[in-house]
Amino acid sequence: FDGLSKESYYKNTGFTGTGEVQFGEGILTNTTGASFGIYDLRSNELSGDAKRYQPAVYTAGEVVVTNALRIFPSLRYDHYSDLRTGALTGNFGINFRPSGSKMYFKGRIGNNFSAPTFNQLHWKNGGNPELRPERSVNVSFGAGFDAKEFAGLGMELSYSYINTSDKIVWLPGANGFWTPGNIRSTSADEVTVIANAGGEISRSFSVSANFSATYNTTRKSEPDFSGDVTSGNYLPYVPRWTSKAGLQASYKGISGNFFYEHIGERFATFTNNISLASS
Repeated sequence: FDGLSKESYYKNTGFTGTGEVQFGEGILTNTTGASFGIYDLRSNELSGDAKRYQPAVYTAGEVVVTNALRIFPSLRYDHYSDLRTGALTGNFGINFRPSGSKMYFKGRIGNNFSAPTFNQLHWKNGGNPELRPERSVNVSFGAGFDAKEFAGLGMELSYSYINTSDKIVWLPGANGFWTPGNIRSTSADEVTVIANAGGEISRSFSVSANFSATYNTTRKSEPDFSGDVTSGNYLPYVPRWTSKAGLQASYKGISGNFFYEHIGERFATFTNNISLASS
């Protein structure tokens, strides 16, 4: 344990101020605002103190095109003082529910930005001060229905695609410590199904159940260097299959819950030659 402090301390302070204006006129509602954050972390587990100033401006709205169709545009700009960079992100969402229908359809396209955390940048034993922010473009769409009069039944099927540049991942280093690094480009395809049902069986007894399952393929889509044989392989520690189920019951004020979670097989290396069993 050489190099590890036996008496670690962390002092994490943050201040955030926000001001915004909300208005609605006809088919449009909008929230526009600005925020300013100051974040400071001091610790003997960091290579120096970390401080970040983060001003931001944003706007988000909802437009009721018809009774069946609504759209949701948003735009945001953040500046990160310690990274000396800014990020413009936006999203455009759409929801469509035919009049009188239990079916609905939704879609979204946008981009995201994720700044490295203080720990990822400055942790003394495994931080990476050269870490770059994550940037991604995402598209998703789905359909579902809800029929509350039929035992609260609801189902949804959705698909999403995410292309990420400089994705941040933690992996074991040669010194025995996990350390973060950037992957040049990754792509992820994800299909999710969600189902739920429940309601009152009698005045004193109610029950509800929920289930979700996701199939995910997150791959390294570009080589990080010439001759990179891991390009196209699955990312380590990202399971292809995950699922969750829950059952809740209540009788005369006494309730019980049952939860189940399954994490499928995933690889432990970029070469995909070592795998971890499902659990």
